[in-house]
Amino acid sequence: MTPATVDSAKEARDNAQTQVTTLRESEGRLLGAIDKLADEARQGKAGSGRSLVELSGELGSIRAQLQTAEAALASAELALESATITEQRARFETRIDEAQAARLKFIEALRAACLHLGEYCVATQEAIEISNILSRYLELQIPVKNSIAEVCEPIDPLAGFLEAGRNRAWDGYGFKLSFPCSPIIPIGEK
Repeated sequence: MTPATVDSAKEARDNAQTQVTTLRESEGRLLGAIDKLADEARQGKAGSGRSLVELSGELGSIRAQLQTAEAALASAELALESATITEQRARFETRIDEAQAARLKFIEALRAACLHLGEYCVATQEAIEISNILSRYLELQIPVKNSIAEVCEPIDPLAGFLEAGRNRAWDGYGFKLSFPCSPIIPIGEK
C-alpha cells in the first residue's frame, strides 16, 4: 500500500464520514418506523406497509454496515494523521536543511563583512593620518576634510535595505537577531 497524501487521506476520511452520517440517518429513520409500527400494534391498529420483521432485518443490516463504515472512518482518520505527520516531517527536514545552508552562507558573509570592515578601517585611518599632514597646506584643507567626512559617514545598510520596500526586518518566532561585525585585519597590518 502506497502512503497516502494528506489531500487523498482527507478525501477518504470525508467519504467515510459521509457514509457513516448517511447510515446513521437511515438507522434513525428505521428506528422511527419500528417505533411507529410498534405503537400501532399496541393500539390494535392494522399496520400498513412493511412488517416489524422486515424492518428489524433491515435495521440489522444497516447496523452491520454502520459498524463497518465506522471502522473505515477510524482507519481513514489514522491514515490522515499518518499522512500529515509524514508530510510535516518531510517539510521539517527540508526546512532544517535550508536553515543549515543559510546559516553557513550567513557565517561566510559575516566573516567577509568583518574583513571588509577591517579593510575600510585601515584605509580610513591611513587617510586621516595623511589628511593631518596635508592640512598644513591651506588649499587642500577643504577638499581633504570633505573627503574624510564622506568616508566617515555613519554606515546603516539596513535603513537603505528597508527603504526599498521589498524587505522587512525579521520578527518571527523568538528571534530579534543582530550580529556584531567587528573590523578584522590580517596579522601584520596596522
